[in-house]
Amino acid sequence: MIILVTGLPGAGKTSWVKEHMKPGDIAYDLDRIAGALTYSEEERENKAARYLANEMYDSFLSELEWGYIPLTDDVYIIRTRPGNREINLLINANLEHDGAKVLVFEKEYEAKIGRAVQQECRDR
Repeated sequence: MIILVTGLPGAGKTSWVKEHMKPGDIAYDLDRIAGALTYSEEERENKAARYLANEMYDSFLSELEWGYIPLTDDVYIIRTRPGNREINLLINANLEHDGAKVLVFEKEYEAKIGRAVQQECRDR
């Protein structure tokens, strides 16, 4: 299943995914990949690292779209602002595979933690 986790920065997207991943699952997180490219979480805003992480994301989505990544395990995509390509991928995954989910995290002002709202992808 493909699970798109979206929401404001600092809302708890990455923490939620880390808590729910099982062995064999895959997660794409732009911030984590940019941080890995610079060997520093503080440098994850590095423009070159973010550019490369986005290029990797394009390849990652292409592999999912063409079915080269078998969906035997869950695939998490963490994005602040998903675009049309992600939405279309979810719709197709919902129609052709075991489905897709969208989790939207809203920032809680008092506690500053995320609250997940689960929403099933709808047919076209």
